[in-house]
Amino acid sequence: MPKATRTRIDDREALKKRYVEEAGKIIATEGLSALTARRLAGNLAVAVGTTYNLFANLDEIVVAVNGTTLDGLAAAIAAKPLPAESVEAALIALSDRYLGFVRKNRNLWQALFEMAPPGEGNEAFPNQPRFEALFAVVEGVLTPLFLPGEEAARARSARVLWAGLHGISMLALGQRLAPLGVATAEDLVETLVCCHVAGLRADRKS
Repeated sequence: MPKATRTRIDDREALKKRYVEEAGKIIATEGLSALTARRLAGNLAVAVGTTYNLFANLDEIVVAVNGTTLDGLAAAIAAKPLPAESVEAALIALSDRYLGFVRKNRNLWQALFEMAPPGEGNEAFPNQPRFEALFAVVEGVLTPLFLPGEEAARARSARVLWAGLHGISMLALGQRLAPLGVATAEDLVETLVCCHVAGLRADRKS
């Protein structure tokens, strides 16, 4: 590849990275509704048309920002080893890191779920591989509770826990825990984890 061509490609990728970083800053401080192509272009001192030379639409930028958010969550969860004394302890620690990340990155986290889902058909959900990698961490923690050949059941169990944790986190972000009569999201998470694991252990004994 000629050097001039390679330089143009590198410059293009560098500018796309700047777009994603700037979009992330806007979303983090003001929320997804504050993000517009004109706002981005103005902040980056480029023409509005440049945005659509680099990205198909604004949603493509948001998907990229969401990808960095999920990468950040993965890094927060993996920051140190999970407790090894029990499945429950590991899941509660993982959940605490999840809740901590969500609280620190409220607007970025909510932006993940404010985008319209893909239409019907075979279109994949944006950033699905990143979600799958996070689910795999939960599946790994649950492994001692399942026998070989029960991978589908383990995957379903991990997603049930993740869905419950997500619901609790969104209630906490919206300050809607009071009607439930619980003090903190952590109280709910501990009950969710312990009851879920107890049910799995009971199924194993029956």
